[in-house]
Amino acid sequence: MHANRQEIRDIVYLDFEKAASIWSQVKGGLPEKTAIAEDSEKSTGGGAGVGSTKVTGELSKKKSILEERTLHQDILNSVENELTIRKLVIDLKDVLQKDESSPENIRSKIQDACYIKAEGYSTIENYGNIIRVSKGLGGVVDFILNGVIESERKKNPRYFEILEKVKSLKQKIKREKDRNKKATLSNMIKPLEDEFERIQEEISDIANKTVKKVDEWMLDGIQNWIGTFMKTRINLRVYPFQNCPSFQVICNLKKDCFVDDDLQHLLYGYGSIPNVKVAVLGLVTSMPLREGLPFDPMSEFSDLPASTKTVELERAFRQVHFAVDELESYMRFSRYPNITIHPIAVYRILRNQNAIQPIF
Repeated sequence: MHANRQEIRDIVYLDFEKAASIWSQVKGGLPEKTAIAEDSEKSTGGGAGVGSTKVTGELSKKKSILEERTLHQDILNSVENELTIRKLVIDLKDVLQKDESSPENIRSKIQDACYIKAEGYSTIENYGNIIRVSKGLGGVVDFILNGVIESERKKNPRYFEILEKVKSLKQKIKREKDRNKKATLSNMIKPLEDEFERIQEEISDIANKTVKKVDEWMLDGIQNWIGTFMKTRINLRVYPFQNCPSFQVICNLKKDCFVDDDLQHLLYGYGSIPNVKVAVLGLVTSMPLREGLPFDPMSEFSDLPASTKTVELERAFRQVHFAVDELESYMRFSRYPNITIHPIAVYRILRNQNAIQPIF
């Protein structure tokens, strides 16, 4: 019996290898995956040639892709059911009220959880996107700034009057043969140019107040920081309880596991702060305490009666390691009362509240 068969889902993300590993352990293999892989290989070769042969190859390839998507759905349903049967997964909506507001109560209910299923509003934090945007931000800001300047110019008729007068005077100077008249015309240009410069400065001041430019050193620093600590980081934060936004289920999504290959297409559809609820299923990997760690791996050195050069060298390098790890831990953004999971799947459950649910 499939407990979740009534759920129709839009699967956004599936760690197929993790799901297949679980399924293989409980069922002793995954023959469907081999069949799909073989079909996909045959389809790729079938595209060669012309006419109906190529069309047949494309249809076969599309059929293989459809079967693979069906396999995604089937394996996710099966894995979730098997974890539920073995009581290894806790669905937050089954153990807590949706209006729960106490983070302490939430943590107490899931303290011993292996797998968690949570549904709620969410945020998608694609840090690689910050690098992409920051690299082009300078040019975008300059474009907007020039647009504001051009707009302000059009609002100031005197700007174009001066341009025309200076242009006309320069043409007259070019045609004039008399030196004295040339000098007189040149003297007329000077105050116009001074006025024009003042107008230019006024327009620039308005534009600079309207559009704030970001210093290059700051953009370089942001790119370097993200490139060092979270170059490929795509964080998903799910808020299962609206009355308790301090409790979040956090996970890092691998780009290769998104069902849609075009991540920008997905983010355009759902947005970085989706206004529909999504669900996540994953293995609990971290439950931060209020303070400190549950165990200090460096405590062994304090218990040693005497130290040698070898021990001191080991201690020094391990301290460097933990110092770097502590610095990186600040960028994980995982703290009490949040929990971190390794996600198996992220999906949207499609529901029709007025529909009659089928019985299986």
